[in-house]
Amino acid sequence: MSKSKYSYNLKSVRYERAGVRWGSVVFGGVTLLVFGVLFFLGLVYIQNRLFESTEEARLKHENLTLAKHKELIEAELGNKEVQLASLYERESELHKKVFLTDKPVEVVKPDKSAEILNYELSDFESLTAKLIKKTSSGMAKAKIQNYQYSKLFWPGKDDVSELQSYPTISPVKDFDFKNLASGFGNQINPFNKRMYHHNGIDIICERGTEVLAAGKGTVLVARYDETPGGKGSYVVIEHANGYQSRYAHLSQVNVVYGQKISQGQVIGAVGTTGSAIAPHLHYEILKKGSVINPILFFVEDLSESELSQLAKLNNQVKQSLD
Repeated sequence: MSKSKYSYNLKSVRYERAGVRWGSVVFGGVTLLVFGVLFFLGLVYIQNRLFESTEEARLKHENLTLAKHKELIEAELGNKEVQLASLYERESELHKKVFLTDKPVEVVKPDKSAEILNYELSDFESLTAKLIKKTSSGMAKAKIQNYQYSKLFWPGKDDVSELQSYPTISPVKDFDFKNLASGFGNQINPFNKRMYHHNGIDIICERGTEVLAAGKGTVLVARYDETPGGKGSYVVIEHANGYQSRYAHLSQVNVVYGQKISQGQVIGAVGTTGSAIAPHLHYEILKKGSVINPILFFVEDLSESELSQLAKLNNQVKQSLD
């Protein structure tokens, strides 16, 4: 049984039983609560600092692994970007060599590499799996297409004879691309100084320089004409699949109509017949009657660098020599 507490009352001058002091009770309760909370937080702090659960250890290891993978992926992305830039540059150069124009500018898709690296683990794993699958599929398709293109375009022994039937070599002996006087397309007429469509290219040569058949075929025209005006003396050779090559302003013609011609055979000499204002060879390529840029057919005698320089010269607007 609890003992009763008494206190001395100065007013009544006697001891009286003490009542409950609610202020003291509340203060004591608050003090105890604050102490309990601080004690609990201290225990939690000590627990987190000194002890590590299995789940925490697993998550910590996972974070370290992801950090390492992130560095590897960032390095790999950097390497791929360099490779893509190199491939894009080579593609642009090839496009310019083949089509004689700059490659159209493509819309650049936004770089999402930084966004990808901030994905959650589950999303990151899913994205990685998709990328691996797409990459594998793309590599497989590229391998098949590469094989198909090699079978389609790589010449075999049986193709050599047919390739010689196309006008693919230079039409003059010891051709130098720097001797291209005027190119195919819009040029300045030497007589009225107006723009007109130049159907071929003019190659500066000394008078008497040997003119060669750019491909094997049959002589369709062999005309000797010293009358001023027009093409003067010229030769036309019929090649395979409707292609023709035309050689104008010759000083001499060494072939006759219907003659079979081999690639590289001398068919005449450079001159100034017709409307030529200086010794040169006017050279044309036709496909079923329509003129084609002859620069596209200079594929055997020139290097890649020389072809590129020749294409640049061809695109310049100059005064033609006929």
